[in-house]
Amino acid sequence: PFWYGGQGPQAAVDPTHVVQGIVARIGFLGAGVIMKDGLSIRGLTTAASIWAVAAVGVLFGVGMYAAALIFALLCALSMSLLHRLEAHLPGRAALDVTVTFCPGFKPDLQEVARIAEARGYRVLRDSVTIKFADNQPVWRFGAMAMERSRALSPALLADELSAVEGIAKFSITPVRN
Repeated sequence: PFWYGGQGPQAAVDPTHVVQGIVARIGFLGAGVIMKDGLSIRGLTTAASIWAVAAVGVLFGVGMYAAALIFALLCALSMSLLHRLEAHLPGRAALDVTVTFCPGFKPDLQEVARIAEARGYRVLRDSVTIKFADNQPVWRFGAMAMERSRALSPALLADELSAVEGIAKFSITPVRN
């Protein structure tokens, strides 16, 4: 077709270049919605949804209407039904814990692990990071419930931590896994 009312050069459109452009841009868009926060990674389902919508758009664009409709229905069903199924699957609660100890207090990792285990959690030893700020040791680590039903709730765990001698402040963040 001619542009500008039939004047000028004819534009040649290659569908493979259009699809390649869509795939490249959607890849960057999908990567942009994936976020890591502590031990939690969010946005994977959103990124997959963006890819699926782009695939449906490409299928419509190349004229494969039946395939596009079937794929769109399968995506919608899987996202709604599998979400409900996931809620019934066994899982373990995970916490991201940051503890600031009082100045001069010397925390012991074995003792922290023992206290966590008594409350139904296992300290993920490879997640322990230790900082020293304002003359206070600051520990951050992940804790995984050994059994979700037997683990102490984060609120009760906070009550217990507030009474522990040697802890100046703390934060407990539930992690989606």
